[in-house]
Amino acid sequence: MASCVWLTLDAVVDAQPRGPTVVDGVVALIGGDAPGPGVDVVLLSDVELRAQLALPAAEGLPVPASLPAALLSATLDQLIAESLIYREARRLRAPAPSPAMVLAARRRMAATVGGERALARLAAALGVDDQEIGAIATRRAMVDGYLRANLETTTAITEGAIDDAIGRVESEAPESQGALEGEPAEEYRERVRAQLARRALERGVQRFVEALRERTTVRIFRRASLRRASESGPRGSPPVTREVSRD
Repeated sequence: MASCVWLTLDAVVDAQPRGPTVVDGVVALIGGDAPGPGVDVVLLSDVELRAQLALPAAEGLPVPASLPAALLSATLDQLIAESLIYREARRLRAPAPSPAMVLAARRRMAATVGGERALARLAAALGVDDQEIGAIATRRAMVDGYLRANLETTTAITEGAIDDAIGRVESEAPESQGALEGEPAEEYRERVRAQLARRALERGVQRFVEALRERTTVRIFRRASLRRASESGPRGSPPVTREVSRD
């Protein structure tokens, strides 16, 4: 399940309204109206680093000097979702991830960019040390573990649900019956089970993130707001998105 948590978070943020254009400095505050104890601060450098880590790397190609605005916006949304889940896990004193879980999270991150060598090359190009990469892996492992422990029951798919899904496919495309050519029936059923489990997990994570956002203050800044903030301080800059905390 851990291997698809980040794919699921991608699906969740794809379903959210796109955030504002991010600029240098503070791009979001989570858990409060201004930086301070208990408030997560998301910087543009955080968003850029995570966006770079999400891009498949090609051997020998330079690290992109700029990133698409759509990618930065989607990455910001994903960071907010991750932060909300991480904060909730810590509030409930969820167990820390094991070294094996952290290592698995790091390996998944490295695989995305082309392996450990590519990850080291990217980190060096961005001026990021191994400690920061390790912190990201630890945070992701914590989120993975919390979601797995709390949403695992949502991915339990019954045989009846598989039969219904196969029946719908066969009624819509009787010539293909949904199975691959030469695919054994049991392997086909397991593939359908995995698809249904992933959809169920996506729905579960989306509902969870939406519930957390409803009771957590989240501020996302535009460029003009950040300029005003540099002149008058964080409290003087109106938020683009303001969700009233009910904690």
